Order: sequence, then C-alpha cells, then structure tokens
Amino acid sequence: MLVGVAWQGRCLPLAWRTYRANSEAAYPAEGQVGMIRALLQAVKAGIGDLASVLVLADRGIGCSPALCRVVEALGWRYLFRVTCQTKIVTEDADYRIARQVQPGEVWRQAGRVFKQRGRIEAHARALWGVGYDEPWALVTNDERLTGYEYARRNWQEQSFRDLKSGGWHWGDSRLRSPHHVANLLILLAIAYTWMVASASSGRGRLRPTPGPSPQRCFPALVESLSGRTALLRASRSTAYRVSGLYLYPRHTAHLKTCPLLSRIRGGAGGGVNSLICGHASACP
Repeated sequence: MLVGVAWQGRCLPLAWRTYRANSEAAYPAEGQVGMIRALLQAVKAGIGDLASVLVLADRGIGCSPALCRVVEALGWRYLFRVTCQTKIVTEDADYRIARQVQPGEVWRQAGRVFKQRGRIEAHARALWGVGYDEPWALVTNDERLTGYEYARRNWQEQSFRDLKSGGWHWGDSRLRSPHHVANLLILLAIAYTWMVASASSGRGRLRPTPGPSPQRCFPALVESLSGRTALLRASRSTAYRVSGLYLYPRHTAHLKTCPLLSRIRGGAGGGVNSLICGHASACP
C-alpha cells in the first residue's frame, strides 16, 4: 500500500506499507483502512495543517465509509471513485450514480452514500467522457469539486509503470521479503523523486513521448536529465534537493524536515495538493 503526492504528472511516493501478497495470514491485522490511516497520519505529521489536501483513491479502495471518516478526521477532503452499483440517497429517491449520465454528460447530487454501511453525508459526481467505455462514479465531502480533479489519480499508474516495467524495473530485484522490499522502495523513491523534479524543472508538467507507446514517459525523463546535473549542483535549490529525504514510515520524525514536504506546506502547485492511495504490487 502506497501513498504519494501528485506532482508534475506523476505520483511521488511519500509513505508505504509492505506485506506479502495473496496471503491471508500475512495480511496486516489492522486491515486496509488501518494501513491507510497510519500512512496518512505519517504524511500529516510532516505537512501539518497548512496545506489544503485532497485524497484520491480508486474504487478498489474508495468504497469505504470508514476511510471517508478517516480522511475527514484529518481535516482533509476526499474524492473517491466508487463502483457502478453505488447509490446516493436523497429525500426524494435513491440514485445509482453511474447510471445518471450518458457519454458527454456530467451529473451532481447531494445526499447520503453507503446506505448499508454508514449513510455518510456526501456529494456524488458522475462524469462520462466522450470516447470512454464507462463513466466515473465519484463521492466527495467537498461540494466545490467538479469531479474532474479525479484525473490526477492516473498519475499514480504512470509512476507505477515508471518504477516497474517502464523504467526502474523494480520486479527484476526478485525480492520477496516485505522488509527488503520496503528498504528498496526507499532508494527507488529518492531516485525517482530526484529524477522527476530534475527533469520537470522549468518545463512544467511532464508529457508522454510520441510513438507507439505514448504512456511510457520514462525515456523522456532520462533524456531530459542530460546537461541538468551540473546545473542542479550549482543551484543547490532546496526545491529539488533530496538529501535528508526519509520516506519510510518508521522514519516519521524526519518527514518534518523533508524538502518535498516543505514545498507541499508552502502550497506548491496552486496551494492544493493531491495525495493518492493505491496498491503497488511487486512483479513476480
């Protein structure tokens, strides 16, 4: 389980929990929500109360009233994708969120969600882009959100690809011990954060490279680093330094002095920061 910050078209890892997959005995006793709570609390300790945070999660994680309450207890906002069966209950009727739109349409409604598991007051959004196979069914605790903010959730998928088959080839490590994987992720997170920050400095958001595999941006990251290393050494910009960047949860105390989190506290990216929760399964 990994929590990262959406930045420059990617998701930079901040905190994670490793465990052996497909093993009921090895699954963390606190469960999925408990894991995410601990990770979000670790990030909260680093950024404090100054940043405006929006937590994104896909439908494999977001269909949880308990997780909604966790995010609200932290003083943050959430925008979660839910299944096509999820309903929002109003005084007039029950609406299955995903069924309220056709391609090209947007729908919004306030009410209560998770009827059988908590009845949380929330706002529903349904969006169906032209050319896509299905709509997004979303729930949030912020009535100001349009739902399009959820597009940043895909940035985590791009980063998972960079860390695995499209770039660092994490799976080639053949590591199986959760402890060893956690240590490897420290190195990957530091290297990846430095690479994305360096490659995107002065260029805005990273864009996919043209060609037969438009989603594979990792070669563009490597190419854009050419000639930048000397510049970074000369500038010593705190925005891109990774010295002292400790990300593993047991090093929570160091999060308070992390340069990246200093940028988040300062409102990098327009003052609103998106944290993305997701599973990063190791390659066999």
